[in-house]
Amino acid sequence: MKDILLSILFLLILSSCNKHGQDQGTPDPCDKTGYILPIDDGMKGFFFKLGSFWVYKNDSLNLYDSVVLYNTFSSCEEIPDYGPPHGSHTVKYYCLYYIVYPSGYKYFDAIEAQGMSRNFFPLHYHWWDEWFLYEVGMPDSNYIDSLQVGSHTFYKCLESNSRGALNPSNITAYSAKDIGIVKKIIRGNPNQEWNLVRWNIKK
Repeated sequence: MKDILLSILFLLILSSCNKHGQDQGTPDPCDKTGYILPIDDGMKGFFFKLGSFWVYKNDSLNLYDSVVLYNTFSSCEEIPDYGPPHGSHTVKYYCLYYIVYPSGYKYFDAIEAQGMSRNFFPLHYHWWDEWFLYEVGMPDSNYIDSLQVGSHTFYKCLESNSRGALNPSNITAYSAKDIGIVKKIIRGNPNQEWNLVRWNIKK
């Protein structure tokens, strides 16, 4: 009897794992012939895994915020060509879903091709008016070689300003290669400065 119960339990677990995987009846959008635009190798350092977290401190208020990665998703999508001949092309993407404690605020970052943007896919229409946190292949003059944040020094940082319909419009962020946002300034009266003080990144 015990062996039968163990066998049933094993089958239930196996069935559950299959359900959480890709639906066998749904074709994989990345499984097709023809060219698929890959994610640039320079962006793959941002492929964080579950269990990653970042802790920020506001020294003037003596407050902490914790950002936790609670889900990731990778796939492909069809992007329309906006110029002639008005076809489409397939691109790979990697999405990271975050929650902030103690506020409970949620957001996502999407990586496509050479860039990572907040709450938006980098290659979609209106890409020029969205919040890009990091891009590779830009002139060296666009990057900050080294940035001192509290007791830590970060390299190859990019300064960006929040914008786009799904983001607040009052944040200046500094993102370091392969780490993410290391410093953010929320403009207001007074300004709030949040510095990365601790992190645990899994890749």
